[in-house]
Amino acid sequence: TINKLVENISQRIGMDSAYIYDMVCAGNTTMLAFLLGNDCYYGSVAPYPPPFTSSVRVKARDLGIKINPRGYVRTMPSISMYVGGDIVADIIASRLHECEGDVALIDLGTNGEIVIKTREGFFLATSCAAGPALEGYGVRDGMRAVKGAIESVVIDEAGSSYYKVIGSTRPEGICGSGIIEAIAWMRIRGIIDEAGRIRKGVSEFVKEDDGGLKFVIVPANASATGRDIVLTQKDIRMIQLAKAAIYAALSTLTRIAGLELRDLERIFIAGAFGNYLDIFSAQILGMLPDVPQEKFSFIGNGAIAGASMMLLSKDFAEEAQAIAKMVKSVELNLIKDFQSEFVKATYIPHMEKERFENVLNKIKQLTGSV
Repeated sequence: TINKLVENISQRIGMDSAYIYDMVCAGNTTMLAFLLGNDCYYGSVAPYPPPFTSSVRVKARDLGIKINPRGYVRTMPSISMYVGGDIVADIIASRLHECEGDVALIDLGTNGEIVIKTREGFFLATSCAAGPALEGYGVRDGMRAVKGAIESVVIDEAGSSYYKVIGSTRPEGICGSGIIEAIAWMRIRGIIDEAGRIRKGVSEFVKEDDGGLKFVIVPANASATGRDIVLTQKDIRMIQLAKAAIYAALSTLTRIAGLELRDLERIFIAGAFGNYLDIFSAQILGMLPDVPQEKFSFIGNGAIAGASMMLLSKDFAEEAQAIAKMVKSVELNLIKDFQSEFVKATYIPHMEKERFENVLNKIKQLTGSV
């Protein structure tokens, strides 16, 4: 796949790939280890030692990478077994380490990674298993954010869905950002309760589904596939687990840093999925904390941006090495009350409603009730 991507890029700019002499790869620690052919077995056994964390430089020909045979492939340095080079790249791209005050970075993906930097310059990072649902995988009608995917949803008081489709075509499915918005509006309209259960009889678009319930976003006659595009109870449960993992990881790491969520002066959102995320919908769900929306900044695919910076600058390459050594990794499975925090965060937005007072007040303004 890497070779195919190199070929595509070379053709696009009209250049022979033999003229490429340097490549930088950013990814999680396991992916980088697989790329280099390292054994990751011990990374799955406590205390989870990574096969390596420093930037590694190897001949491209030794990896079968089809650039100039004398060229090199470099890896972005990693922080720990579960906080990889993609997060170091995020930090470089966002300039998190240069921010004054208490700041955070959240990389949204199958693995959610969180980094906290305090005003004293102390770094903490952790990883949580959010699962693939946020990127559209494992959801019945989920798909990647490509042409034909519903990327945005609004549901009216009668339960009818209004949506925006990537490519302005008939919808084929729904991607992560659309799923988040749909479930948020289902909560606003009372189609689901705070525990995430679909409520029977509240809307004509709530239907039976193999013994359970589903909510129809697009009826079969309006979809490109000829069948209903829906969210099932199972889909909603998967999103609840994903959003709970992210929120619980952020709140736990913030507490370990001696801070409260409201102390964070800026929160960077990284990851391709984050580009399309509606902050208010994510707050209604309880994925992101109840802080003013102006505190959030999107950096897009920070892994690619940070890797590009390292590729083109020796200074950034040295900076990446220094950052990787500065950040302390926290294993959430060793934190006594993380599981309790996670369970409370599965509620929409949260079991402890006072944590989302502003969000709930906004919902009340929209509907007259919560």
